[in-house]
Amino acid sequence: TGIMLTDRRYSSQVAFITGREADGKEDSNIDWEVLARFPGTLVFYMGIGALGRIAERLMACGRAGATPVALIANATLPTQRVVRAPLNEIVGACRAEKIEPPALIIIGAAAEGDSELDWFMKQPLFGRTIVTTRDTAGNAEFTRKILDRGGHPVAFSTIAIQPLTDGNEFLRILAHLGDYDWVIFTSPNGVRVFFEAMAALGKDARVFAANRLATLGVKTAAALAQYGIKADFVPTVFTGRELGRQLVAFANLNGKKVLSLRSELATNDLVEVLETGGAIVQDVPLYTAVPKTGDAEALRRQIEDGQIDWLTFASPSAARNFVDAIPPEAVNASRAKVASIGPVTSEQLNKLGVRVDLTAAEYTTDGLLDAIEAVERGDSS
Repeated sequence: TGIMLTDRRYSSQVAFITGREADGKEDSNIDWEVLARFPGTLVFYMGIGALGRIAERLMACGRAGATPVALIANATLPTQRVVRAPLNEIVGACRAEKIEPPALIIIGAAAEGDSELDWFMKQPLFGRTIVTTRDTAGNAEFTRKILDRGGHPVAFSTIAIQPLTDGNEFLRILAHLGDYDWVIFTSPNGVRVFFEAMAALGKDARVFAANRLATLGVKTAAALAQYGIKADFVPTVFTGRELGRQLVAFANLNGKKVLSLRSELATNDLVEVLETGGAIVQDVPLYTAVPKTGDAEALRRQIEDGQIDWLTFASPSAARNFVDAIPPEAVNASRAKVASIGPVTSEQLNKLGVRVDLTAAEYTTDGLLDAIEAVERGDSS
């Protein structure tokens, strides 16, 4: 808000007052005459319902009607709102803005604040409500990033990650891991599922002592780094087809054995490109994504009521499961914009009949938020 309660230009004192006294209390012990003469800043909390009475009491005891007032609703939250008006007009201003509790009431010259210090409401995505549609863990990570940029995240799980590492096929692959020249991970989920299985078996990163490792993108490489492993190859474009093309160009894969560890629902683009390049590919699904949706009716109402600014999709499976819960017509008829993490997800959304407003140039959640920020800034470049 840019408000400093004890800005020495205006005030060296501050008083905190409850705006609502205990129920059943017959006499108020608030000394309105003292507060009206108080030379510093007054801060009332729990006072939105008594705003009219507070203003009347202060003015009746001599406080000037022109005294600056700032009312801050949902302070420190992405939904924070600030209403400023003179003391004799603040009630009408708040009524016009439909302000509801919780809110702080700040009275005094310091309430005018300094716009240059208002960093909070100047954050890139401040005031934007953004829906995340990943699995529970992915939503938690994504919502933190949205909060860091000032946005208001709404987590709507569409999938649950189900490991496929209990079967004999995975154990056979693990027993012959040293036979592969390259091992490829295509997602952070794959890395997590693999190393959870290793921990259960009493093994660690040393299982890859004889292999070179490639990842589909920087986020997957970062997931590997958490286990002390540096990826030997990361493509510049984060799609399965591009990973295959660039890895074939980077390394001589003719006759080489490659192990692809990925989602059961992934496309065959990566495997096809690698095999065309002469590699002998073993494709092993580490996990699958099963449908799991949250309160679809509640989110649909928010979408239809215009309360959602952005719907984000980070995978084709999330798109499919979302549409199973909320029809494309509800999305397309709303003011909500649809943002996709990359072309593969955008293609899936289009096939499902969902209007895609934005496809990220960098196929990561950070890239997705960068693209949303650019649209919000009006940057068409």
